[in-house]
Amino acid sequence: MPLEKYSTLQIVATDSEYTVMKIVQLDDKKIQTKDLRLHSKMKRNKPYSVMRETTTVLAGESFSCEDLTRIELENIDNLGKLFNIMLEIAR
Repeated sequence: MPLEKYSTLQIVATDSEYTVMKIVQLDDKKIQTKDLRLHSKMKRNKPYSVMRETTTVLAGESFSCEDLTRIELENIDNLGKLFNIMLEIAR
């Protein structure tokens, strides 16, 4: 098992009665990182707005959407969720 990619090693030994654990620091190595921030293509000083639309789909009905990356679905399956959504809409 190559340990070059790791900074620590956790060793666990157990039997029917006991468990022991030891964490060992390996040699200091630079940890590879990756920038996962989303870089926006929107201009900082330009105003933008968000448009929301609600579609009610009752039991037995179907719903279709052409671009699933632009929607947010929420299943309202109890009165508590419905109450919270109604409060949010009233704001």
